[in-house]
Amino acid sequence: MILILGRQKAVFLIYMQTEQLNEINNLAYQQIAVDFNRTTIRSPLVEDYLKQMVEGLSKEDLVLDIGCGPGYYVNFLDQFVHAVGIDVSPDFIDVAKKEYPGKEFELGDMRHLKFANNFISGISAIASLLHIPKAEAPAVLIEFKRVLKSGSKVVFLMKIPDVNYSGDGFEIRVRSGKEVKRYFARYSQEEFDQLLSENSFAAIRSEVIHLIPEDPEPWLLYLTEVKNG
Repeated sequence: MILILGRQKAVFLIYMQTEQLNEINNLAYQQIAVDFNRTTIRSPLVEDYLKQMVEGLSKEDLVLDIGCGPGYYVNFLDQFVHAVGIDVSPDFIDVAKKEYPGKEFELGDMRHLKFANNFISGISAIASLLHIPKAEAPAVLIEFKRVLKSGSKVVFLMKIPDVNYSGDGFEIRVRSGKEVKRYFARYSQEEFDQLLSENSFAAIRSEVIHLIPEDPEPWLLYLTEVKNG
């Protein structure tokens, strides 16, 4: 009984921590939401991974862009499938609806998706899972697996540790001329491979990329598939 209570307390503390992180990240994105779509780098390679994710699907298939921000990838994916954008930031949802009228955007939390089991045909998680503390990432992947149909694919874009930032923590960067404080969880390729494997996701394709050649920051780009069972 003591062990169970201890585990429940730990889960509760992690949940509270993430709620606080959401508030801080939301405050940051409130400052930059309007300019985010204009200033964010778009990579043709990311779009290539997304095309591979939805290969064989149709407009009858529902695909989520989780952490959709101002909606760019929802607009891209909706050419091929029925795409819905989910974001925890009300400001991003407001901007997305104005930027891409007629597309679907909903306020939501990746930790608690409202969809039924085995209902979703794919998930795009472009620079979104990286806002979740590493201790809670397995639970998020389990939630992804719950809503996904067997064999569905997920694309992840993650940050890699560097000389300035090595793991979980807050980072302060200048964005749209403002100092913005956001929480990031950075993974080495080996560490992210292990996270996927332990939570029933198989990597189909992966590489370290630079969003543009002159961008000094490396990113991890993955196309994965939900394992059966």
